[in-house]
Amino acid sequence: MSDVKKKRVSAAEFVTVWQNAETMTDVCESLEMKAGTAQVRASTYRKKGVNLKKFPKGGKSFDVNALNELIADIEDPSPTAYEQAVDVADEEAA
Repeated sequence: MSDVKKKRVSAAEFVTVWQNAETMTDVCESLEMKAGTAQVRASTYRKKGVNLKKFPKGGKSFDVNALNELIADIEDPSPTAYEQAVDVADEEAA
């Protein structure tokens, strides 16, 4: 076990910080709490009827089509445009 004592945060302090924060990072920094811990605690409070706000999802976006193409390439590898160009250049050089 760690010798570091965790800061105890009351329900009132948690709710006050949560409702005044702009982001999950703000909550975690203010309460010296890991994001997962804060999320679980907020979820638990919501399930018990506490009307905590939800932070907007701020995850990185991704290109679904590009990822599906990548999966298709992994499952059925075929020469890429680069590999085809190298092959053509090799043939021309020969």
